[in-house]
Amino acid sequence: MYRYRPILLLGLIVGALTLNEPAARSALVQYEAYVQRQQDLISLSGIFGQLHHLRRTCAPKRETNIWRERMQTLIELEEPDRDTHFQMVTRFNEGFDATAQQYPTCSREAQRRSKDLAFEGNAIVQRLTATFRSDASTGGNRR
Repeated sequence: MYRYRPILLLGLIVGALTLNEPAARSALVQYEAYVQRQQDLISLSGIFGQLHHLRRTCAPKRETNIWRERMQTLIELEEPDRDTHFQMVTRFNEGFDATAQQYPTCSREAQRRSKDLAFEGNAIVQRLTATFRSDASTGGNRR
């Protein structure tokens, strides 16, 4: 289902344009939210890759594969379309490789970077889950 979402949303926008302006705006807002979500998922995947290296380097006994497992869970929960899935995996691997080159051993700088990445990732998670928090606060009835 998710694999066809961009095409479906684009079709809704075009269809709404022929119906009326408010519907067109609503469809456009939905499409933009979808695109932003995909970008956030890809960015978060890169952060997970970076954290995977840093945490394995700085806390190898405690952090063995936690970030790889979180990445797998993210993909399972989101069920991204094929292109987004590919970009998420690619960004995770690129993040891991780049961080491994920059921080081959644990240092204060590596630990600081790990904390910074956690804050960056948290900001993305807050955006990704905002709709769910909004739904919960209104009892699931969005208006």
